[in-house]
Amino acid sequence: MSRVCDVRFFLAVIFENYVLDGFYKCFERIVQSGERQLFMDVLYLETIPDVDLYHDLRTSVGWAVFCREQSEKALKNSCYCVIAKDGDHTVAMGRAVGDGMYYTIVDVIVRPQYQGRKIGSEIVNRLVNRIKNDAPDGGRISIQLIAALGKEGFYTKQGFKVLPNENAGPALRKVIYT
Repeated sequence: MSRVCDVRFFLAVIFENYVLDGFYKCFERIVQSGERQLFMDVLYLETIPDVDLYHDLRTSVGWAVFCREQSEKALKNSCYCVIAKDGDHTVAMGRAVGDGMYYTIVDVIVRPQYQGRKIGSEIVNRLVNRIKNDAPDGGRISIQLIAALGKEGFYTKQGFKVLPNENAGPALRKVIYT
């Protein structure tokens, strides 16, 4: 029995010296280089951002900023909103507007330096789950969105279908400038 303990101790020492040493070196390299990819602690909150933060997030991805009055009204009329924070820094958001049967997911924004880390996926999933959980038994809900150009694949991975398809015609929109 003591041989088994000796072998386990030996393996633990080897593990600690090689694997953990490699882990700590990797961690040290990431911290020294300023990378936050592996050790980022993102907090997701159901809260509506203020207009300045909303405009800052839109600007961070090159999107146009709506006038302040429109933005305030739009944010206020959100049914659901999720933001993602890395420490005190808001790095992403998404929101849903709707009437209880039809919802549109809008403003899924992830700052460029945080993209590719599943933050946008988590926000979309949280919005969809919140909509689904608030639906009455026996209800039917339709969730739409308009993907930014080139981002269709991101949304199909989340279960959305590209239109037109066998059940629906093409999506259409009209933009009005005043």
